[in-house]
Amino acid sequence: MAPIPREQFELYEAMILTGQIPHEGIQAIIDANPEFAKWYKERAKERF
Repeated sequence: MAPIPREQFELYEAMILTGQIPHEGIQAIIDANPEFAKWYKERAKERF
């Protein structure tokens, strides 16, 4: 998988949160994009 550009982080976050990306696809995205993974986890803390 190609790296996710920083300007698309919010788009991918929205697709994950709305179920547009299958569960197994989420892990592949996280594994292939450590910068996105860190950003996403920080944002997740804010949601809870």
